[in-house]
Amino acid sequence: TCLRYIFIAAFQTSEAPRQQAIDRLWQASALASELVARAASAWPLADAGRWSSAVLLSFLGRLAVLASAPTEHLNALAEGNTVQRAETEQQRLGLCASELGRLLLAHWGLPQGVVDDAADIGWLAFEAPPWPADGRTEALALCALCVALSERAVAPASGGHGLPSLELAADTSDDIAALRARLSPARWAALQAWWLTPAVQQLLANARRA
Repeated sequence: TCLRYIFIAAFQTSEAPRQQAIDRLWQASALASELVARAASAWPLADAGRWSSAVLLSFLGRLAVLASAPTEHLNALAEGNTVQRAETEQQRLGLCASELGRLLLAHWGLPQGVVDDAADIGWLAFEAPPWPADGRTEALALCALCVALSERAVAPASGGHGLPSLELAADTSDDIAALRARLSPARWAALQAWWLTPAVQQLLANARRA
C-alpha cells in the first residue's frame, strides 16, 4: 500500500489521455498484486508477500514510460500484450519498460534480489528455453500471468470487439503461451482451477466495472 502511494505521488500529469493510461495501470497493479496474494494458498506459493511486492514493483518501468513518453507515442506504448508492448518500447524508446524499472530500482538502492524479482517478471516471455525447473521460475511465471491478465481485465473495450477475453484456458496469445510453457502440467491445471473460482471471477468482474 505504501509503495502504491509513493508511485502515485511520483507519477502525475495534467494531460487527460496520459492520466487515463496511468490510472488504468494503477488499477492493474493493484489487481495483479491482489491476485498473487490470493493465489498463494491455492498454488501453494511460499513467501507470498515477496511476490506480491515484486508484482507491484514490476509496474515501475511501465509507469515511468507512460508518464514521460512523447505524446505521439503514448497510444502505441499503452496498448498490446506483454510481448507486443515490449517490442514497441524497444523500437520507439530504445529500452523496454522492465529494464527501465530495473535501472530505477537499482538507482533507488533496493537490494539486488528485490530488483531482480521485479524486473525478471517482465522478461519471462522473452528468454529462450531451457529454463531452470525451480520454485523461483514458477513463482515468476505466476506473477507474470497475473500481471498480463490484470492488464486485460482493466483494458477498455476497443472498437466493436468489446473487452479482452479473460478465459485463461482458451487464451492462445503469445505472452500467455510463453508463460504457460514455464509451468508444469500440474501447476497449470491448479492455476486454471483457481482462476475459475467464484472469488477470483468476482474480483475480475469488480475490476472491469471500476
